[in-house]
Amino acid sequence: MGLGHGPLGPAINLTLLTEEIPKNIFFHLPDLWWLDLSYNWLSGKLPISLFNYCNQLKILYLFDNSFGGSIPRVIANLTQLKEIFLCDNQFQDTEKKQ
Repeated sequence: MGLGHGPLGPAINLTLLTEEIPKNIFFHLPDLWWLDLSYNWLSGKLPISLFNYCNQLKILYLFDNSFGGSIPRVIANLTQLKEIFLCDNQFQDTEKKQ
C-alpha cells in the first residue's frame, strides 16, 4: 500500500480494498499520474470522476478485481495514458451510444 509523490506527481498503490471506489475520491487528484488498485476486491462500476478529473494519469492498473458494467467511453479523456490493464474483471460490452 502506498501513497506518494513521484517524479511525475502524486502516485497511489493500494491493496486489500473491498467494495466500490467512492465516486468523489478523484475530484481533488488532477495531478495523479499513477494509480494501481490491482489485486483487490473492488466491485461496481468504474467512477466517471477517474476519467474526468485525473487528466495527468499515465499508468492505470485495475486488474484482478470484480469491476462490472461497461468500460466508460470517457476513458478517452485520459490522453496522457501510456499503460492500462483492466483484465480479470467482470466488464460487459462497452457502453451503448446514446
